[in-house]
Amino acid sequence: MANFPDSPGIGSVFVDSTSGFAYKWTGVVWKSFNAAAGSEQKVLDDISSGFNNSTTTFNLTVSSSAFAPSNAQSLQISLGGVIQEPETDYTIDGTTITFTTAPNAGLDFFGIVRSTAVNLDFANDGNISTKQQFTATEAQTTFTVTGGYTVDNLDVYRNGVRLRSSTDFTATNGTTFVLTAPASTGDLLESVAYKVASVVVTQGNFTNLNLTGIATVGILTGLTSAQAGVFYGPLTGNVTGDLTGDVTGNADTATSATTATTATNAQGLTGTPNISIGSLTAASGTVSGNLSIGGTLTYQDVTNMDVLGIGTFQQGLQVLANGVDVTGIGTFEDRITYDGSLEQAGGGTVTYAVTVASKDSTHRYNGQGSGNAYVIDNLQAPVITVTPGRTYRFTNDNTGSHPLKFYYQADRTTLYTTGVTFDNSYTEITITDTTPAVLHYQCTNHQLMGNAIITQSNPIVGAGITLNADGGGVHVTGIVTATTFSGNLTGNVTGDVNAATFDSGVGGVVVTGVTTTTSINSTDYEGNFELDVFLFG
Repeated sequence: MANFPDSPGIGSVFVDSTSGFAYKWTGVVWKSFNAAAGSEQKVLDDISSGFNNSTTTFNLTVSSSAFAPSNAQSLQISLGGVIQEPETDYTIDGTTITFTTAPNAGLDFFGIVRSTAVNLDFANDGNISTKQQFTATEAQTTFTVTGGYTVDNLDVYRNGVRLRSSTDFTATNGTTFVLTAPASTGDLLESVAYKVASVVVTQGNFTNLNLTGIATVGILTGLTSAQAGVFYGPLTGNVTGDLTGDVTGNADTATSATTATTATNAQGLTGTPNISIGSLTAASGTVSGNLSIGGTLTYQDVTNMDVLGIGTFQQGLQVLANGVDVTGIGTFEDRITYDGSLEQAGGGTVTYAVTVASKDSTHRYNGQGSGNAYVIDNLQAPVITVTPGRTYRFTNDNTGSHPLKFYYQADRTTLYTTGVTFDNSYTEITITDTTPAVLHYQCTNHQLMGNAIITQSNPIVGAGITLNADGGGVHVTGIVTATTFSGNLTGNVTGDVNAATFDSGVGGVVVTGVTTTTSINSTDYEGNFELDVFLFG
């Protein structure tokens, strides 16, 4: 039986010279120690000074520095010489330990962090160690290890007793080991070649650990590289190199991923995943199916936009540069706004919010009339195209300095009031088939703040309308009814003709369609009256 030393320190290692086995003192018992396992233990600082029969939670430190165990099982805790059961007698949360029962004042305390014990003797398929047995011949000293070994990572046993390296045997060439004392006939020699450069030291930290199959670990930290056929569970840290397969969790930054559920910055995404993002910045993009936009689609600099198929814009499409070209049918639920005119079709009431601002170069009458302008849909006094059958409300503070009304002329010569409602907070007009084709919305107090309204109605109605007939005249088919004609009149006249003056150049007056003519009156006549008057009918 091994003769263990008295009063060992926690973590002290004792090697039994008879059996060759090593043991480590945990503070309570001697436990088997494998040289290939970790050789260091962390000792927790004493917290017994805080024991007062009521406090249950204490901070954990090692050498006065905060310490966070990986879990409760990684600690061995003793209170008053009694080992505590992890998760039953105490729990761990970060750098604190909480006891189920508050420790009594005066109890002693010690705690150690268990080193990882890896049972290398029972590793499968030689992945961690390779074991080989030899039956010695008389005086044999040299034995060859099949597959070789790593220097300083070879254990040798003789008839079950572990030999001491450099004392009982030497192994320096990676191929053979040599016994110091020659073997006897029938001696059983056993070599264990470890393929782990080091299995170190506290809380299950490994260096150069190669595993085949499925390895389940809690947390891997401090790795310079990690390779695996499949990763399960959360992965924290950067992934460098190619990633083949599906990423079913979240990736903060993915340079290349075949399938990514969520990626903040990603390049080369392929497949058919659903991607939900806050904002997207891209140099170009191609959409092969329908594109639905819930907000506003803004184009900063485009010559045109070609829509092949269906383009649905539920809120608004804003084009800031050269316009939008639509080939085929374009359907817009509300209206199209652009720098020039506003147009909308259908029934119901349309509301335009009107504000006032200083004129700029986009205003039709910039430099004329008032220095102020009506602003509608962020445009300076646009030409507005409306449709018969709709009512248009222009919200405006009509009690202020810029009441809005409608006129036949831009200079406000004649006010238009048919179908118009003038309220303190708005001016409203209902467009019909008899509304003048062109009206003007203007301020009642200031000149040329507004612009024209195109009503798309049929008649020519207005005050002071002038028809210019240069080069061919105005030809009217049908009946022209007027209260007054100004200028020369050629052709037949049916009805009464009252002339204040007959010019001497008049060749005659022919009256048709009447049986009785009472008189032809003239208040002023210059020249000879020598023409005959013929009455027909």
